[in-house]
Amino acid sequence: MTVNTSVRLPIRDVALTTPGDSMSGNPGSVLTYTISVMNMGTDPDDFNMAIEVCEGCNSWVVSLSKYLIKDLNSGNSEDIQFFVEVPSSARDTDSAIFGVTAESHDDSEAFAKLDITSIVNTVFDQSVIITEVPIMYPGDSNQFSISVTNQGNSYEAYKITEGNNVPSGWSFESTLPFETQNLEPYGGTETFTIPFEIPDAENPGYYNFTMFVKLSSSGLKVATVEFSVKVEYYADFDIDVFPTQSVGDPGFTHSLPVTITNNANANEEIDFIV
Repeated sequence: MTVNTSVRLPIRDVALTTPGDSMSGNPGSVLTYTISVMNMGTDPDDFNMAIEVCEGCNSWVVSLSKYLIKDLNSGNSEDIQFFVEVPSSARDTDSAIFGVTAESHDDSEAFAKLDITSIVNTVFDQSVIITEVPIMYPGDSNQFSISVTNQGNSYEAYKITEGNNVPSGWSFESTLPFETQNLEPYGGTETFTIPFEIPDAENPGYYNFTMFVKLSSSGLKVATVEFSVKVEYYADFDIDVFPTQSVGDPGFTHSLPVTITNNANANEEIDFIV
């Protein structure tokens, strides 16, 4: 008698899918990818999950919400999350490709890999420091010292242009716009001066105005710098008494022509004391 015995061997297989295999984020942000693990075999199976880190990507922090999927039935799937933390010092030219893998617990040849791409956004950030100027008088010359620091993650040049209420006749038109060099990310700084001159006939008072800081590459305004200059009042006048012949007896009142010229930078009442 011949007895035929058949043994069914389970087929092991696995597949990985995601609705989005590429995301972008700012430095310091965490990107979250959803990955579906599907048992493509004929029997329930356990799957070991792992991450392959690309060369030169050690500064990127990556993790999975689950590293072992247990007793997943044939044809069923389970979602897990893959987390990528973008380095806080990443530049806008940086990116990373990671591999998420799934392997059958019972058959190492039942293996799947999914490539995940993470891209760094361009972040514009800058600081602007200006020096104050002392009280000034008409005819005085001075200058603003301005420091621009690129705190973003890309190389940027900046353009300083006239903003709102910039006084006319102060010679800003000969120095503005001013453009910086291409500043390095995360701390590249340039310090420069913007000279100006108060016109001789300028009125006293506070002059408040602004200048704009723009990206040279696109013209996008990224900062508004406020300035305030006090033009002081000053008194200055000339008195001219013109000689003339006047003859009279004692007690006679003589009248002499007098001209007063106000050279100050404001209207003035002048009192005479004899």
